[in-house]
Amino acid sequence: MSANLEIAFVVVACFVVGYWVVGALLKNRSSHSTPRRQALQAIQQGGHGFTSDECHYRHVLGVPESASETDIRRAYRDNLAKYYPAKFTSLGDEFVDLASRRTEEFTEAYEFLRGKYGFR
Repeated sequence: MSANLEIAFVVVACFVVGYWVVGALLKNRSSHSTPRRQALQAIQQGGHGFTSDECHYRHVLGVPESASETDIRRAYRDNLAKYYPAKFTSLGDEFVDLASRRTEEFTEAYEFLRGKYGFR
């Protein structure tokens, strides 16, 4: 009987310690500012060199602020290849429509960044 009691005590102790550790990790995580939160705060304060449109379009393409012309072009082409509407014809019209909308978003973002930086 005492062996079962010891096992139960160890199991309960592990749960308590695990709960405490997870709680401490989540508390620390939420108290620190994430890069996304910092970027949003910078946009709201206007203390950066990018417009909110540019930040949005960079986010759509999935490129960082330090991305070069080649990185932007590569991200655009990769996203178009990934969401090419003809790839989704066998899945139904909803998927084709979604892929078409995403393709339009990528094209709009690329055209904006291309016009802003003057590359082809």
